[in-house]
Amino acid sequence: ALILERTAMPEQSLSFGRADDSFSSDAGLMTKGPARAMAIAALRLEAEHTLWDLGAGSGAVGLEAAALLPRGRIFAVEREAVRAAIIFENRRRCEAWHLEIINAEMPACLKELPDPDRIFIGGGLYADNGITPDSCLAVACARLKPGGRLVANCILQASLHAALDYFRQMNWPVETTLLQTAQSQPLGASEHFAAQNPVFILAAAKPK
Repeated sequence: ALILERTAMPEQSLSFGRADDSFSSDAGLMTKGPARAMAIAALRLEAEHTLWDLGAGSGAVGLEAAALLPRGRIFAVEREAVRAAIIFENRRRCEAWHLEIINAEMPACLKELPDPDRIFIGGGLYADNGITPDSCLAVACARLKPGGRLVANCILQASLHAALDYFRQMNWPVETTLLQTAQSQPLGASEHFAAQNPVFILAAAKPK
């Protein structure tokens, strides 16, 4: 038997609802707090679930979800080596060791992963040739366990319409939420609200 003793607390707590600036990122590329919270809520996670975080970027979604998956597993998949290194650093800070980082090209690398209960797609949803049988979305849907949920954040209208068409072709129930937020920022002696990019959040359920 191996016994591990913690000698110090992690630099940052593993918790849901962290501030954006608590994560390192590649030039600010990350799912921002409001969209992150709504996407995680739409996943409807249970403590033992296996979650795929595809196109993970900074790993923010997977790391916040890790707080809700104490007996689960999270796989953060990111093809860019610089961003994968950032996920490693963010994971180290909060010691979310049940989050595994996969620095590889999708969808080929997905065949090595266990079937997920939940999938979040933050990047790689859509390509110029649309959603084909070997595209990331199609492969992810095929691997998702029956009764599972897939949540995708879309900024581009092409991604939104392609994903909606795909889910409807498969007769998967899908809900779409348009999230528009604004954050207060200093302006002169007061503050104003600066709008953030609107995000479409798709939540699809795979029939049992």
